[in-house]
Amino acid sequence: MLNISLALIFMLILIPFSANAYDQSRAKNNFSYELAECSVYFLLISEAASRKKKTQEGDELSIRYRDAGEALLEGAISFSHPETAVARAELLMKEMIADIDNNFENISILMNKYMSQCEQIYEKSEERLQYWLDQ
Repeated sequence: MLNISLALIFMLILIPFSANAYDQSRAKNNFSYELAECSVYFLLISEAASRKKKTQEGDELSIRYRDAGEALLEGAISFSHPETAVARAELLMKEMIADIDNNFENISILMNKYMSQCEQIYEKSEERLQYWLDQ
Protein backbone atom coordinates (compact mmCIF):
# COMPACT_ATOMS: atom_id res chain seq x y z
CA MET A 1 0.00 0.00 0.00
CA LEU A 2 1.11 3.52 -0.68
CA ASN A 3 1.35 6.21 1.97
CA ILE A 4 -1.15 9.02 1.89
CA SER A 5 0.34 12.13 0.42
CA LEU A 6 -1.10 14.79 2.69
CA ALA A 7 0.61 17.51 0.69
CA LEU A 8 -1.36 16.48 -2.41
CA ILE A 9 -4.57 16.32 -0.43
CA PHE A 10 -4.06 19.81 0.92
CA MET A 11 -3.30 21.08 -2.56
CA LEU A 12 -6.61 19.65 -3.78
CA ILE A 13 -8.40 21.73 -1.19
CA LEU A 14 -7.15 24.82 -2.98
CA ILE A 15 -8.56 23.75 -6.37
CA PRO A 16 -11.48 25.94 -7.47
CA PHE A 17 -14.87 24.32 -7.19
CA SER A 18 -17.53 24.04 -9.87
CA ALA A 19 -20.89 25.73 -9.32
CA ASN A 20 -22.64 22.47 -8.43
CA ALA A 21 -19.91 21.13 -6.15
CA TYR A 22 -20.40 20.51 -2.44
CA ASP A 23 -19.28 23.34 -0.32
CA GLN A 24 -15.76 22.73 0.91
CA SER A 25 -16.83 22.15 4.50
CA ARG A 26 -19.29 19.38 3.60
CA ALA A 27 -16.80 17.68 1.29
CA LYS A 28 -14.11 17.73 3.97
CA ASN A 29 -16.56 16.37 6.55
CA ASN A 30 -17.60 13.46 4.34
CA PHE A 31 -14.00 12.68 3.45
CA SER A 32 -13.00 12.84 7.12
CA TYR A 33 -15.77 10.36 7.99
CA GLU A 34 -14.52 7.90 5.38
CA LEU A 35 -10.95 8.26 6.60
CA ALA A 36 -12.08 7.57 10.18
CA GLU A 37 -14.12 4.57 9.04
CA CYS A 38 -11.21 3.07 7.12
CA SER A 39 -8.83 3.89 9.94
CA VAL A 40 -10.87 1.74 12.30
CA TYR A 41 -11.16 -1.00 9.70
CA PHE A 42 -7.38 -1.18 9.21
CA LEU A 43 -6.75 -1.08 12.96
CA LEU A 44 -9.12 -4.01 13.49
CA ILE A 45 -7.53 -5.92 10.60
CA SER A 46 -4.17 -5.27 12.24
CA GLU A 47 -5.42 -6.72 15.51
CA ALA A 48 -6.90 -9.75 13.76
CA ALA A 49 -3.62 -10.38 11.92
CA SER A 50 -1.60 -10.12 15.10
CA ARG A 51 -3.88 -12.62 16.84
CA LYS A 52 -4.02 -15.08 13.98
CA LYS A 53 -0.48 -15.31 12.68
CA LYS A 54 2.27 -15.49 15.25
CA THR A 55 4.90 -15.39 12.52
CA GLN A 56 7.19 -12.68 11.22
CA GLU A 57 4.94 -12.38 8.16
CA GLY A 58 1.88 -11.98 10.37
CA ASP A 59 3.64 -9.39 12.49
CA GLU A 60 4.70 -7.43 9.41
CA LEU A 61 1.16 -7.53 8.05
CA SER A 62 -0.22 -6.38 11.37
CA ILE A 63 2.25 -3.49 11.49
CA ARG A 64 1.43 -2.46 7.92
CA TYR A 65 -2.31 -2.34 8.65
CA ARG A 66 -1.73 -0.54 11.95
CA ASP A 67 0.38 2.09 10.19
CA ALA A 68 -2.31 2.54 7.54
CA GLY A 69 -4.98 2.91 10.23
CA GLU A 70 -2.94 5.48 12.11
CA ALA A 71 -2.22 7.46 8.93
CA LEU A 72 -5.90 7.52 8.00
CA LEU A 73 -6.88 8.66 11.49
CA GLU A 74 -4.37 11.51 11.21
CA GLY A 75 -6.00 12.39 7.90
CA ALA A 76 -9.47 12.29 9.44
CA ILE A 77 -8.31 14.62 12.19
CA SER A 78 -6.79 17.03 9.68
CA PHE A 79 -10.09 17.33 7.79
CA SER A 80 -12.36 17.90 10.78
CA HIS A 81 -12.27 18.97 14.38
CA PRO A 82 -9.93 16.55 16.23
CA GLU A 83 -12.53 15.69 18.88
CA THR A 84 -15.09 14.96 16.19
CA ALA A 85 -12.75 12.66 14.28
CA VAL A 86 -11.79 10.74 17.43
CA ALA A 87 -15.44 10.46 18.54
CA ARG A 88 -16.38 9.12 15.10
CA ALA A 89 -13.57 6.58 15.26
CA GLU A 90 -14.70 5.43 18.72
CA LEU A 91 -18.30 5.01 17.56
CA LEU A 92 -17.20 3.20 14.41
CA MET A 93 -14.94 0.93 16.47
CA LYS A 94 -17.89 -0.07 18.68
CA GLU A 95 -20.07 -0.65 15.63
CA MET A 96 -17.51 -2.81 13.81
CA ILE A 97 -16.70 -4.85 16.91
CA ALA A 98 -20.44 -5.48 17.31
CA ASP A 99 -20.61 -6.51 13.64
CA ILE A 100 -18.07 -9.28 14.33
CA ASP A 101 -19.67 -10.18 17.68
CA ASN A 102 -16.45 -9.17 19.44
CA ASN A 103 -14.79 -12.20 17.83
CA PHE A 104 -11.84 -11.68 15.51
CA GLU A 105 -12.53 -15.06 13.92
CA ASN A 106 -15.41 -13.20 12.22
CA ILE A 107 -13.14 -10.53 10.70
CA SER A 108 -14.19 -11.61 7.20
CA ILE A 109 -17.49 -9.82 7.84
CA LEU A 110 -15.61 -6.53 7.98
CA MET A 111 -13.34 -7.48 5.11
CA ASN A 112 -16.36 -8.18 2.94
CA LYS A 113 -17.90 -4.82 3.79
CA TYR A 114 -14.88 -2.48 3.87
CA MET A 115 -11.79 -3.99 2.24
CA SER A 116 -12.21 -2.80 -1.34
CA GLN A 117 -13.35 0.71 -0.49
CA CYS A 118 -10.77 1.24 2.24
CA GLU A 119 -7.85 -0.01 0.19
CA GLN A 120 -8.90 2.35 -2.58
CA ILE A 121 -9.27 5.29 -0.17
CA TYR A 122 -5.84 4.54 1.30
CA GLU A 123 -4.10 4.14 -2.04
CA LYS A 124 -5.94 6.89 -3.93
CA SER A 125 -7.00 9.32 -1.24
CA GLU A 126 -6.54 12.34 -3.51
CA GLU A 127 -9.08 10.92 -5.97
CA ARG A 128 -11.56 10.22 -3.18
CA LEU A 129 -11.27 13.75 -1.83
CA GLN A 130 -11.82 15.08 -5.34
CA TYR A 131 -14.92 12.88 -5.61
CA TRP A 132 -16.41 14.65 -2.57
CA LEU A 133 -15.38 18.06 -3.83
CA ASP A 134 -17.13 17.37 -7.15
CA GLN A 135 -20.44 16.25 -5.62
